[in-house]
Amino acid sequence: VQVLFYKISIFKLGKAQTHHRRLAVCCYASSFAQSPKRAYFNKSKLGILPGLKGTSTNSFNSQGGTQLATVHGVYLIEQLALGIGIGTSSYTNPYISSTPLYVNADYYLLKKKSTPYIYGDLGANFVHTEPLKGGVFSEAGLGWRFKTGKKNGYMGPEIGYRYITYRYNLANAPGTASDYLDALSVSFSFSF
Repeated sequence: VQVLFYKISIFKLGKAQTHHRRLAVCCYASSFAQSPKRAYFNKSKLGILPGLKGTSTNSFNSQGGTQLATVHGVYLIEQLALGIGIGTSSYTNPYISSTPLYVNADYYLLKKKSTPYIYGDLGANFVHTEPLKGGVFSEAGLGWRFKTGKKNGYMGPEIGYRYITYRYNLANAPGTASDYLDALSVSFSFSF
């Protein structure tokens, strides 16, 4: 890019203007070279959701579930990635099938190929189980990214805390009520 602009400036501009243009192009090119490259990324994960919300009728972990999700986005800087995610989750006790649509942020703690990272998700939770209605989806946690092969492939474990809300109509009164599910999110992710 710098050479192309340099040749154009010599061809189109006079001698005094060429030096001014060359300096501006050199400054632009050096600031661009020092800024991190914005690269595309994809992260997919598969996992389980051991439940945390216990009641007198159900014990710890009887409210579990499964998850499958994918995130597509860009690296804003070398250690920070931002993307849009969509997934499918299925919970038991009560049975709820949902599709979260969310914004994802990953922050890599080290500037290395293998690094721990923190992540956060926030968005909407679309519930497909009648008579329930959707609510908020959120998750935050820690992961570890390991390099796989010679290309830009990575994989690794993640563990986090998931919190979703849902609404339902009251049986004997007008209006709606809301409830929540919280769970550990234990998953394995693949990314490139």
